[in-house]
Amino acid sequence: MPSIGIESYVVKGEPVIPAGFAYLRSTLPGGLPAEVALADSWRLVVVVPTGHARPWLDADPRSIVASSTREHAAFDGGVNAPAPAATRMVVMRGSAVLGAIPMVVGVRTRMTSDVPSPSLLEVVPLSWEITAAAMVGGVNASIRIELAWRAQFTATLPAD
Repeated sequence: MPSIGIESYVVKGEPVIPAGFAYLRSTLPGGLPAEVALADSWRLVVVVPTGHARPWLDADPRSIVASSTREHAAFDGGVNAPAPAATRMVVMRGSAVLGAIPMVVGVRTRMTSDVPSPSLLEVVPLSWEITAAAMVGGVNASIRIELAWRAQFTATLPAD
């Protein structure tokens, strides 16, 4: 039986910042959604869509809701095991929503926009940590994010 060609998509070890990419490390104040401004009107909006508020209001504000370190931990899948929160980055350029990127360590995502000028944004999530307080906002809210990114003013995609 032929193998499925996913080996190149498997992240091994620590993520590497690709050549030509800028490194961003930020602690975002307040709660979610939280916006990260990049360049040329590109923006990333960090969201954790759960559809629930009560668990975050009742939780210890310092408890971790979403973290990149959980991607490498074993999941037991028990009946009472909480499902990991699905963290996303909504990609915007100006006021246009172009798509959403699932936060997966080391995976490069490309988004293009023709308005106001042809441009390409590439993003590689490196790490993140979001507390329960960030889910409802407030003084103790903590959102930490690290990513690599680059924006290019071009009508064609660059070679890898």
